[in-house]
Amino acid sequence: MRVLLAGSVFRPEWTGGEPWVARTVANGLTARGLDVTTHPGFHDFASITALAASPRDWDPVRVARYRRLIESSSPEVVLGFYDYDSSLCRASTEAGVPYVAVVHIHWPICPIGTRYIDGVGVCDAAGLTKCLRHMSSGVPDARLPLGLPRLPAPLGLPVYLKFGDRPRALRDASAIIVLSQNMARHMADSGFGRLRVVPNGVDLSELRAGPWPGAPIRTLFLPSTSQSERKGTSDFRKIAGRLRARRSDVRFLATNLASDSVVEGTGLLSRSELLAQYAASYAIVVPVLWEEPFGLVALEAMASGRPVIAYDSGAVPEIVENEVTGLIVARGDVAALERAAVRLLDDESLARRLGAAGRARAESMFGVPRMVERYLEVIRSVATTG
Repeated sequence: MRVLLAGSVFRPEWTGGEPWVARTVANGLTARGLDVTTHPGFHDFASITALAASPRDWDPVRVARYRRLIESSSPEVVLGFYDYDSSLCRASTEAGVPYVAVVHIHWPICPIGTRYIDGVGVCDAAGLTKCLRHMSSGVPDARLPLGLPRLPAPLGLPVYLKFGDRPRALRDASAIIVLSQNMARHMADSGFGRLRVVPNGVDLSELRAGPWPGAPIRTLFLPSTSQSERKGTSDFRKIAGRLRARRSDVRFLATNLASDSVVEGTGLLSRSELLAQYAASYAIVVPVLWEEPFGLVALEAMASGRPVIAYDSGAVPEIVENEVTGLIVARGDVAALERAAVRLLDDESLARRLGAAGRARAESMFGVPRMVERYLEVIRSVATTG
């Protein structure tokens, strides 16, 4: 079977999230005998600028370029990762090739893909006035096709109109892959159908449950991709500040965060450095405040044999079982987050037990072969039914 994977970033230096999944799926399908062509999408400056200025969720120039790509590779199925718009879907439909859309963030139901407003919280539904006000006050660090910190209303309007056009553009997709049941519910509530849940996987040979970190200093680790509010970095600082006064045996470490008197920040860690830090940590803190589409860092922590302390946000409870592989508290409840951290710090046997259970859960449910097989099932089903 011939498959075209397009839209994502396929450069090897992109080691996490969607680019890693795209490469891993491409390699896994190839290993299973499929003829796979990969293409990173048309992300040049002219293409992105034209797309950003268009009120449609597709661009005729990009559609034509994708049509030529489809004609040259002759796929039986197109698997499209996030490409800023639905041009690839339209090109596939025009060419009569089944199209599978892969959704890793909330871009089909939110103009900027986050469903979160800083200072307000989770956004339940889009609205013209609300969204324009949000974009004009500040744009979160999502993959919006404009490198601007904020979008004045004249620039935000095309982005919003494009979002409004998205359900119509995606209605011809043969299937839409989402990462969690939580995402599927939100997408279904917004009128999307043909949804298939395929959770991300992890390379269990890369993430290993190493020796338990020794005393006397125990590290609580926040592996955040950014300092944005929705990632919960401010709440991590709060519990660090509260505990520092009475716990000299705890080190608070966070990636991509500026250091202060209580939290030690790091720059962007390499993949090997990140894996080593998982193994060296006592527990991993995942205090995300938005509707987390999946929660890969929580899964990586579990695969490393470390307990997870997290908020009940988005898909996190689908990965982390409360009182089994970690401790989950109500979203935004900093006091409860602190109590959960203290509970693990004071009970090493509990921390070890949760960490071991996390590794077992990762092995049974979230390995790469299982993820690739699920993608293969979707691809085969749409190739058969169209």
